[in-house]
Amino acid sequence: MNEKTKEDYIKLASHFYKTKLLGEDVTPKKITDALINNASDYRPAYFRRLKNALMYDQSRQGFQKAADRIKETKNPLTKPDAPVMLKRQIKPKQKRIKSINTEDLNKVIEKIGDDKELGAALRLVFHTGCRPAEMLGIKIISDTVIFIKGAKLTEKGDRGLDRYLTLDAKNVKAIANCVNCLVSGEAKSKKTDVVHRIQSRFATLTKSVFPRRKAKMTLYSFRHQMGSNLKASGLDRVSIAYTMGHQSTSSVDVYGDKRSTNGKIAITPAIGLEEQKVVVRVNHEKPLSAQVKQAPVHQKSNDYDDGFSM
Repeated sequence: MNEKTKEDYIKLASHFYKTKLLGEDVTPKKITDALINNASDYRPAYFRRLKNALMYDQSRQGFQKAADRIKETKNPLTKPDAPVMLKRQIKPKQKRIKSINTEDLNKVIEKIGDDKELGAALRLVFHTGCRPAEMLGIKIISDTVIFIKGAKLTEKGDRGLDRYLTLDAKNVKAIANCVNCLVSGEAKSKKTDVVHRIQSRFATLTKSVFPRRKAKMTLYSFRHQMGSNLKASGLDRVSIAYTMGHQSTSSVDVYGDKRSTNGKIAITPAIGLEEQKVVVRVNHEKPLSAQVKQAPVHQKSNDYDDGFSM
């Protein structure tokens, strides 16, 4: 577990104590009772994250028995033997779009206005396809190379991937400015971290721009669009997995295909294919074709306008 995850867990647990226990003494039973009683307010994935946060926070404070009790607590809505009436209370997963056309992107950019943080975040996910949680960890290595610290790294080393990526100098400079903007905002933050703040503002913005749409545009929509663009570019699956921060080529299947591409690619791995294979498992159903070559997907700076006015 990295330091950022630990910090997030502590904040999440603290918010839970404050809002669900309402100032009462924090006891193991009160924690697990509140977790169970409020299960219908959380999507299953969030319930698991909250449970992990509470386990970590209690263990961190030296209350291991409480952490063990939380660990044994099951989501009452998702247990195999849960009644049908309970299962119907499971909060559905948010519907989000997985492709972004130029017209919609321009509408969003126009609406951003003077919100520098939001503009910086969108530019980062647009150019790199990074996970929102990875934005603050982007490092500039050279005029044309960036480093992204994987957000899903585990102690077992079976998930998530750090990667070195190549872009043109103009885009790398823009990325550096965007990261600095977000890091500065994080340093000034007192209540919520900058990424959650941006995600909340973006949700409000897209709801106002596309009020009738059930599927919402999120920061992850830009990541999915990048995955589709990479697949349509002719880049081999190992390189796509590496670029997107996956240790497995089968993970590439979650992204769309050339039918949902918008044709904008300006990023490639900064290391060779053989080096990528050291960290990426080739485990998709169809083997890599010997005919696949790394496509020249870079577009020159003077030919590539991302539409952002920052």
